[in-house]
Order: sequence, then structure tokens, then C-alpha cells
Amino acid sequence: MSQRSHEARRRLGDQIERYREQRGWTLRELSKRVGRDPARLSEIESGRANPSIDNLVDLGEALGLEIVLVPRERLAEALGLAGNPASALPSVPPTPSSLLDELLIEGDDDPEDDVGHAPR
Repeated sequence: MSQRSHEARRRLGDQIERYREQRGWTLRELSKRVGRDPARLSEIESGRANPSIDNLVDLGEALGLEIVLVPRERLAEALGLAGNPASALPSVPPTPSSLLDELLIEGDDDPEDDVGHAPR
């Protein structure tokens, strides 16, 4: 496991934990909503586990979030549109333009906002 992948899992876990806590849910409450073991969710939130796409989709659905792939060169722009400051980005070395970064952003389920995006 690379340091970079560990950092990405930790950032993702931090986001999941933050949104869970904003809803006032315990790990046990979230686990009931997504059908996963609370211990497994704790590992995901702490960055110790490598969650599957299925887990991320289920967690996103429960928390009102969407998984979005964003080209690194447009990450600051995407964060700005999502209401997150680009200054919160970790410092990372430059990478090829084909590499994608992942984000969880709040979804609003309004198809009118999805102009230029594939339908859900």
C-alpha cells in the first residue's frame, strides 16, 4: 500500500465520518442504513480499510452524497463548485493528466443541475 493511497482512504473516511456526524448518526445507525457491520464502517472512516465501490455507493446513498471522478487539473474548480475551499487540498506532486481523483460531494437529486453530466 502506497502512502498516497493511504492518504486518499483517510480523506475519504474523514468525509464519510463528517457527514455521518452532521446527521447525528452513530456508526451503528449508519450500519443499519447500509447493511454493513459497524466495525467495518469504523475501519473505512479511519482509513484502515479499502472500501469497495458497492460500499461507497451505499454509504453515499445513505448520506445523500455522490461519488464523482474529477480530473486532477479541475479538482480545485470542482471543490469550489461543491462549496469546499481548494486550500483544503493536500499538497501532492504533479501527476499525468489522465489520473483521476475521487470526491464525495453532496447530492441534491435535481437533474437540472446535471447539465453536461451523464444521467444517474
